[in-house]
Amino acid sequence: MSIGISDEHAELARSIREWAASLGGRDAVREADSDTAAPFADAWKACVEMGVATIGLPEAAGGGGGSVLDVAVALEACAHELVPGPLLSTAVAASLLGETDFASELADGAAVAIALSHLAGDLAGASHVLVQDGDTWEIAPISSAKPALGVDLSRRYGAVTAGDGVVVPGLTTELVRRTYVTHAAAEAAGIARWCLETAVDYAKVR
Repeated sequence: MSIGISDEHAELARSIREWAASLGGRDAVREADSDTAAPFADAWKACVEMGVATIGLPEAAGGGGGSVLDVAVALEACAHELVPGPLLSTAVAASLLGETDFASELADGAAVAIALSHLAGDLAGASHVLVQDGDTWEIAPISSAKPALGVDLSRRYGAVTAGDGVVVPGLTTELVRRTYVTHAAAEAAGIARWCLETAVDYAKVR
């Protein structure tokens, strides 16, 4: 069962899951399990072409114009197939920056890391970072980054140095965290569902 609550969401999850399975995400993650700078470029290119990261971006900005639930269904389906790269953070950015000038860059394939603490997440292949500067949040190009391996080998976290950023009006830390946690929960649901299915399949042959 997908986390979607309608036939349309179930069909969306099925189609994205089938597409995501064709990317070979698990093999790509295994091949890059010691490469701190792995950009997962092929997977990200496919995500851009499919428009997965920008489902929540307004149609006027070149996105899918989808709801939060639409985005959650897509992230859950991609996580089920372990699509690597900056998908989560970019989907969060698309949900937050849809009314800004940066929305067009997201529609064109910009990948965004998010710095919720002293580290930025989803550095693999990211070109920009959404970062807090005092009481404001800015979107800025990444001028240098030091990605590192963590528990989740499908993404990279690390320290970044940002270039000149543009302040995002009205964006608060509470909103960024709430949006990130909501999207990350959907992703975690997809991983958990794969774990459950795999455990059940294994138990059947024991």
